[in-house]
Amino acid sequence: MDVRLCNEEIKYEGYDLIHFFNIIRPSDILFHIKKSNLPFVISTIYVDYTDYEKRSRKGIAGLAFKLLSQDFIEYCKVIARALVNKERIISPSYLLMGHKAAVKQIIRKSHCFFPTLKMISATVKPFSDPSTHQ
Repeated sequence: MDVRLCNEEIKYEGYDLIHFFNIIRPSDILFHIKKSNLPFVISTIYVDYTDYEKRSRKGIAGLAFKLLSQDFIEYCKVIARALVNKERIISPSYLLMGHKAAVKQIIRKSHCFFPTLKMISATVKPFSDPSTHQ
């Protein structure tokens, strides 16, 4: 077992499986799914910041987040991190499909999904087809 960051160069030949954490960053996961062509599992490590984004954030961002869906907020945050923090979006397909579709695709293609909380399981259940999971 090795622990790698999403932006590291990975030689996939020595691995049989990839274990991803943090479903809320699907742009990072999509790249490695496609490039590795390996089976993968996901542990969500998910924290829902929606209430904070909609109720506590100030300024223009606070106003915008009151009007936007949670998925679009996450999509905007990915783009903002790329522009402001120079974080590279390693999967261009994420920009085309959007946040919600990317999360759905990852969950559907995963070999196993480990939600960290009962609430999270209910949140992602509509995206998941149990017949595809082992």
